[in-house]
Amino acid sequence: MLLLSGSGVPAAGVYKWRDADGKLHFSDKPPLEQTAEKLEIHTAQDKQTAQRLKNMRRQAEQIGAPSEAEAAKLEEQRRERELAAHCNEARQKLNDLLTSTRRQVVNEQGEREFLGEEERQAQIRATEAEIAKACR
Repeated sequence: MLLLSGSGVPAAGVYKWRDADGKLHFSDKPPLEQTAEKLEIHTAQDKQTAQRLKNMRRQAEQIGAPSEAEAAKLEEQRRERELAAHCNEARQKLNDLLTSTRRQVVNEQGEREFLGEEERQAQIRATEAEIAKACR
């Protein structure tokens, strides 16, 4: 009796031959004294799997990698999103500097320090310059 798995691949090495009495034999090994025909056995699932693979390959080709123009457009959109995020952060920082007269920073030793008015005004000017540069 011959059992086939439904794995979607051909069964490995199935041989068919008739002996001297005319009896038909099947085996995974060829006979030593006689010539045998090697059979390609496929399950019904093989055709379905092959069709699915064909469809998947066709879809992958249709989707494909973006063209150079599309890639450039995507890169430009990414840069615009980063610039917009940076702009929003700078505007929030300026708002914080303008609304808070006692501004704290953490120094290199991890200690909190309050900014003097001159330092705060310098940060305001630097943040305004950053906004002028980054925000369109």
